[in-house]
Amino acid sequence: MTAIYEFKEANHHRVPSIKMNNNVYKLNEVKLDIERSFADAPPPEFSEIVYDDSPRHLEGQWIRNSLAGCHWQKLTCADLLVHEASIYFMTPVAFRFFLPAYLICSLNPIEADAVADSIINSLSPPPLGVGTTEEFMSRISLLQSDELSSVGSFFRYFDTYHRDSYPDDIVHRSLEQFWSKY
Repeated sequence: MTAIYEFKEANHHRVPSIKMNNNVYKLNEVKLDIERSFADAPPPEFSEIVYDDSPRHLEGQWIRNSLAGCHWQKLTCADLLVHEASIYFMTPVAFRFFLPAYLICSLNPIEADAVADSIINSLSPPPLGVGTTEEFMSRISLLQSDELSSVGSFFRYFDTYHRDSYPDDIVHRSLEQFWSKY
């Protein structure tokens, strides 16, 4: 954990004292909340990863083949950068299972790059995010109450510490319109 060192006077000597960086503390708190709430999410079957894995849908086949058998806890930000748009092709079962990896990666938006944009857009209700209300509700339909709550915590954290990264204020507006109730 990152700490900020301050010097305080103690018996006429400058002694370092540790003060926790609130941003890092909250980041770790949100990360642990995500890990705990999604710990028991069942992995999708091979046929449940994407909506369309027909031979004519090459991207769907690629997503399915490359994510089949992967556990969300083993995916790195580098892995997800290759799959930043894959979240839009996932079934609700796969979305629920892989969502925590995307959320955790996005907690560091510099490392996450386009992954953070994809996850925020996929979790933002229309007209803010991508898709229709029906698609948005379908995407999050399998999330359990504790999982919904951790997504709400993710949005609150992001709104507090990374709001300026999104000039259209999508994070704050999504929080106000939908995620604040969790």
